Amino acid sequence: MPFVCKMCGGRYCVEHRLPENHACARLGEYKDRARTEGRLYTPPPETVRPSVSSGARAASGVASAFERVEGKLTYILLGVMVATAILEVAFIALADPSLFQAIFVLSEDSALVHPWTLLTSIFTHADFSHLFGNALVLFFFGVALEGLIGSRRFLGLFIAAGILAGLAEIGVGTLRPGVTHVVGASGAIMGVLGALTVLAPRLTVLVFFVIPAPLWLITALYALFDIAFLGTPDRVAHLAHLAGLAVGLLYGKHLHDRGLRARIAPPPGVQYRRYL
Repeated sequence: MPFVCKMCGGRYCVEHRLPENHACARLGEYKDRARTEGRLYTPPPETVRPSVSSGARAASGVASAFERVEGKLTYILLGVMVATAILEVAFIALADPSLFQAIFVLSEDSALVHPWTLLTSIFTHADFSHLFGNALVLFFFGVALEGLIGSRRFLGLFIAAGILAGLAEIGVGTLRPGVTHVVGASGAIMGVLGALTVLAPRLTVLVFFVIPAPLWLITALYALFDIAFLGTPDRVAHLAHLAGLAVGLLYGKHLHDRGLRARIAPPPGVQYRRYL
């Protein structure tokens, strides 16, 4: 017998009767509203099926696409970083190195001539240690922030912080002799770290998997390190890190001002603790 979805009013078989199992268009809207109000997701008691326009159907299709990757976008970004690393090796080995730079490397020259490098450079890394370090930080902090603000907001923050961080680095690079080349997801990841710090500053982080420390302290140490080494010839984009962090802090404050808070789910039988 068919089941009626209480979120969108559609009829589905027993295997697809739950909103999570049929890419329910109203489910994403409700989750966003619940996150904005600082609540955990619980289905509403009943929902009236609305009339849908063609524009709303297109928006619903985008929402459905994000619904399918909800909670998984961090892993997808990690996969893109690894895939880009493989392409790097292939391009360097089989093609002209200048072609690799035109596709993957952001510089003062390429920002206008090859604007796609604003995006592709985020997923490109200088070597394995660069990739591994960024991937490790994104894995731990990205999953936490995505679960709190949702995949759409998370992706927007990641891309915006990454692009603005790259622009900040090459913008200052125009004042130096030579051409500045920028690659790496560090600026985008610092944006993730900044937003999570505002929303859950006392979240416990195990430094070296052993030493417990609050997230705000870890973020402050990262920022102080980048400030201390600004302008040094160590080939690290410290300004990009700080720019990405600033974007994340501002976006986190925006969400915080709208009432969003991190609510950490405790073990069964223990009351929720709210991190303000």
